[in-house]
Amino acid sequence: MLSRITIIFTILLSIACTKRAPQEVFSQKIQDISLSVTGMTCSKCQNKLTRELTKIPGVENVVVTGLSGPNNVIIKAPKTDLIMKQITSTITNLSYILE
Repeated sequence: MLSRITIIFTILLSIACTKRAPQEVFSQKIQDISLSVTGMTCSKCQNKLTRELTKIPGVENVVVTGLSGPNNVIIKAPKTDLIMKQITSTITNLSYILE
């Protein structure tokens, strides 16, 4: 009996901890969101931004181009208010400037 409770608890905990996108994200069409970001000076900066943006639920792909001047960031995701807030927050939390 105790092992069944442990198994059920483990399953419920894993479901609760799974990162899921809100239903709003799944009902929207995937688009290319193009942004201009400054403050990145090397490829490590680009990789870090790409890695962090792809953690956002609903974001399918991120491409960062350019090292001199503003970087062009193209994000493939539904253009919802929630995702745009998460994208903006991620960029500013990494100390980059969204133009």
